[in-house]
Amino acid sequence: MAFFKAIRLGLKIKKDDDEWEYTEEPHVSRRQMILQKHPEIKQLMGYDPTICFYVALTVAIQIFMTFICYYYDVSWFVLIILAYAVSGTLNHSLGSSIHEIGHNLAFGHKRGWANRWLSIFANLPSPSPWPSPTKSIIRITIVGWATNKWMW
Repeated sequence: MAFFKAIRLGLKIKKDDDEWEYTEEPHVSRRQMILQKHPEIKQLMGYDPTICFYVALTVAIQIFMTFICYYYDVSWFVLIILAYAVSGTLNHSLGSSIHEIGHNLAFGHKRGWANRWLSIFANLPSPSPWPSPTKSIIRITIVGWATNKWMW
């Protein structure tokens, strides 16, 4: 454990099969680079409440498909095709939505509770819930386990 306490940003660790580099999280530097080349993108940044309509529609389609498959007693073959093609696509869309909602991009930072409730609603069709990231989880994954003071 003392080894992980010693790691700081800017340290490189080389192994035979991989190279680990602990520097700043990549989102900041990448955003700055994109804004320098294309400043018009700045107007596209911010929260967008219309995501709640897309999430509601996607959840409704998933629940509707469940009732249709139950009512018509579809065969296993049709059920597997529907689950893979339709539900797989919709679940991926919900997963991307949950990720964006976790960054408070649905209702903004002032209404964090609304973002959390929308994230819980988006999890309804999933057999196992997708985590909605919080700042501590994002800090652990982006900055790294070694620099997180809460872990040690």
